[in-house]
Amino acid sequence: MKKLIAGAVIAGTLLITPGAALADTSTTTAPTTTPTSAPAPAATPRHEFAAKTKAIAAIDKRLAWLDVLTGHVNNAKNLSADHKSTLLDKIDADRRGLRSLRAQIVADDDGPTFRQHAQEIVTDYRVYLLLTPQVHMTIVADAMDVAYAKLETVADKLAAQGKDVTELRAKIDDAKAHADPVPGHVLPLEPHGYPTVDKPVLDQARTDLQTARADLKAAVAIARSLAK
Repeated sequence: MKKLIAGAVIAGTLLITPGAALADTSTTTAPTTTPTSAPAPAATPRHEFAAKTKAIAAIDKRLAWLDVLTGHVNNAKNLSADHKSTLLDKIDADRRGLRSLRAQIVADDDGPTFRQHAQEIVTDYRVYLLLTPQVHMTIVADAMDVAYAKLETVADKLAAQGKDVTELRAKIDDAKAHADPVPGHVLPLEPHGYPTVDKPVLDQARTDLQTARADLKAAVAIARSLAK
């Protein structure tokens, strides 16, 4: 019994705060000129080189982070097969798209085209603000399934001993109700929906996972009390 409860606690430690510390703060848009009555002078080769270097560095930073996210997905022991496949597909799509965009930026030889491509680094590839929380929230939600299963087994054993597990089961059910829908809510989100559509969904999902985590901790405490 104690091992089962401890297992639920261990599962609960997997509930990291999904993507909270990550922000898409890289500046990837080339500086625009201030409108005047005369045409703006063309950028000097030095300015063009500096802007391209900055944009390419922004892409390379995102490509490196995609490799980190791939590791998170592949190392998540409790991630369902469907969710794992979906997340890896999203990561791979961003990787291929960013590599293609990088090649386009390297080849750009005029300001307007470069500025459009530089802007796409952020608008088309929300690696930090969208993809990262999609990965982490889905991993957390699936990890909670392990905690549910362990606590439900504990509840069954306690009930067989004549213990009143009503409150314990209620906490488990409430945690499920908050966490189980999260992957279905966050995985379909697309970069162009940020922030108007995506951010409210991500904020609610984060709140739901925090509520579910609190319910699971309460359920563990109740189970331990009943097992005494």
